[in-house]
Amino acid sequence: MAKLSLNRYSHLFICLIIAILAWLAVQMSDTHKQIYPFKIQFINLPEGKYISYQSDTIVDITFNASGIKLLPIEFKRKILNIDLTQIAYKKDNKNNISINKSAIVEYMTQQGYPSDDIDIANIKNITIKLESIPVE
Repeated sequence: MAKLSLNRYSHLFICLIIAILAWLAVQMSDTHKQIYPFKIQFINLPEGKYISYQSDTIVDITFNASGIKLLPIEFKRKILNIDLTQIAYKKDNKNNISINKSAIVEYMTQQGYPSDDIDIANIKNITIKLESIPVE
């Protein structure tokens, strides 16, 4: 009977692959703090309105989560489409809409972002001004 023999370099290569996979599993289970710049876009505006002013278009969002939960964010486009029909906001009589930080964090959690710990740096709220589309 002939034995299938592997040379010593193939054993070394297999051990190296196992070590890399074990290291990767440990890294992915650890909690990481990661900051991503997200572009903020608003969708489903009221009929006949457009945004004439937006206070912040790019915000730094910090996630504290395990590496495995952060992995999908690494490969996604960093655009947060905020649906005005699904988020709590305050509106004044001049068509200014104000959305506070906690409403954005809650909205992100509903959209499937890791909810362990989300923070939006340097803002308290985002303000947009809606104007009517001119009729020609």
